[in-house]
Amino acid sequence: MRHESLGERFSVDIGRADGGRSFVRVNDTLTGLSRSQVGLEGEPTDVITRRLASQIVAESSSLVIVDKIFMVEICRDGGSYSLCFYATDKEWYEFFVPIKWDGESMIGYEMPKLYFRSVNDGNMIRNFTWEEAQQFVSPLSFGNSRFDELVAVCQNQGRAPDRENKST
Repeated sequence: MRHESLGERFSVDIGRADGGRSFVRVNDTLTGLSRSQVGLEGEPTDVITRRLASQIVAESSSLVIVDKIFMVEICRDGGSYSLCFYATDKEWYEFFVPIKWDGESMIGYEMPKLYFRSVNDGNMIRNFTWEEAQQFVSPLSFGNSRFDELVAVCQNQGRAPDRENKST
């Protein structure tokens, strides 16, 4: 069976184990890797499924190679950066640079993370150091100013840009 939130890359088998608990097996059709787990009491199978798929992708994260960027934007959370792309495995991923707050003041950015699909899906597969983030974005190009800003944030290791007061 296919699990809709995981796209075409994964097949999912859901059954019952001893004691009536759920049993979930996730197979990666790209790499052949498989993970399975007997559910904890009351744990929903979709939570288990997403976690297992994230573990598989994390294990094979060296295979996540950018093929085509389709969006670079600032999020409505106050300024986190989002770079969404299709990888060579035909799935989409989000390189996400979360904004860092000190109370109500923006003080910079947290280290980037890579998500299978969207940050909103919660399937994080990798944390980046600032050096790794610089290596990740340096060979990429995309024709908008948000991309250039994201690259600058990575190069400046998450320091907040100087903001001038531009009152008219």
